[in-house]
Amino acid sequence: MSVCAGVLAQRDMTALGDRYVDGAFAFSIRPPQGCRIDREKKAVFSGGIQLVEFARSDGPWRLAVTRSSTERPVTIDEMMQGLPLDLIRNRPDGQIIARRKRTIAAHDGALVAVSYPSDGVDWYVQEAIVRLKPAQFFRITFRTPLQNREEATDVFGAIVDSFDLIHSEPTQASIKQASQRGIGLLARLSGRTLADKLVSENYFRFVVDGADAGYLRVRESATEHKGIAGVRIRERTWMFEKDGSYKHVSSDFFVSDDLANETWESRMHVLFPADKTTPLRLLTVFERARRVRDTLIVAFNKGPDEPELANRVLSVPKAYIPMVVQRLLPRLVDLNQEQLYAFGAYGSDRRGIVTRTFRVLGSGITTIDGRVTRGYRLQDCEGIAPPATDMFVDKDGHVLQVVSGDVVMLPATKQQIDRLYGEKRARGGALLREALSGAPPPGPAPRNVPSNRR
Repeated sequence: MSVCAGVLAQRDMTALGDRYVDGAFAFSIRPPQGCRIDREKKAVFSGGIQLVEFARSDGPWRLAVTRSSTERPVTIDEMMQGLPLDLIRNRPDGQIIARRKRTIAAHDGALVAVSYPSDGVDWYVQEAIVRLKPAQFFRITFRTPLQNREEATDVFGAIVDSFDLIHSEPTQASIKQASQRGIGLLARLSGRTLADKLVSENYFRFVVDGADAGYLRVRESATEHKGIAGVRIRERTWMFEKDGSYKHVSSDFFVSDDLANETWESRMHVLFPADKTTPLRLLTVFERARRVRDTLIVAFNKGPDEPELANRVLSVPKAYIPMVVQRLLPRLVDLNQEQLYAFGAYGSDRRGIVTRTFRVLGSGITTIDGRVTRGYRLQDCEGIAPPATDMFVDKDGHVLQVVSGDVVMLPATKQQIDRLYGEKRARGGALLREALSGAPPPGPAPRNVPSNRR
């Protein structure tokens, strides 16, 4: 880590929450405690891309991290002078409160602060600039009511102290090599190659903190979609949460034999059963996508309670990996050859394309359900840094264990699933049917798709 430990020791960090790590864009940061996280990539007025936003659930505090580029090299002095003016542009009552240079994550940087009235509130906006390259910057923006200025200044100081850039292997050079390796793998694939690897039906159970928490059913088939031959994967997930809520996810993925055409649709329902004070509540998250060669169009509902769909049009890179191929990847690589692969992949929480790395780590031994098991270790990661998903597979690439944070996924039989979850599934299914009987479905995607490529 590049942040000076001495500085951190002097700063009160208790107001901050857990560290957030973005492996795709190689940074980490600690937001204020009690924040909701929005990872959707969004274009901002300054010409950058907002990578993440943290919002306090108990008030109007907002923290955002943006990656920005300029048309020409810009010095920190120039940014420090111009940025406050940008923040209060078209705000005649705006005031510049502070601006000064400082080192952030071992890079040249600056801090600025402004205030302005808007919508009946006096706002206090602090921003840190981190210079990555002569024309590339991170911007960390923290907006709070001006009445919280003293507290917000201390909290933002701690946030900036926590910001770090991830300098670990694999480096960008090795990512480039891994991307070429991924392109080569994709070029060798065909419908016949994929079809030979399919399993008609698989079941997996989820274990969270040592307790069974749900299951996944996967069905794979070689089929046709609208007259195009390809491979289809259908997934159905039930999760039974400790708070009594239910989560049901239904996903359907298709890719053509030549990988040039792709569709998917995913719908997640979260059910909160009725109690003495609140009625049955249903939240729905919906996503539909279609890709033809290098153009991907994604439609999704704007929020869990909103049936209206938003659209996004994306250009995919040469190393783009379809959803179906992602799921079959452990069966497609040479497990005896330790290698790093990199792909461009669609991230639903990002609503955009991210870099995913897939590392083959060779053979090994682990203990699964109390039994010593021999197999092959794999690692799947967004970007170049943890958190990562660790996989353990057999010689044919079939999953023996997947570990992602505190969630463990293990193979199961239909009989096991019915015994463990049959009653809960029936109860959840009845509640879902009851909730859906009065819920409008998400509307169709608009015919005129906006060309907001990202």
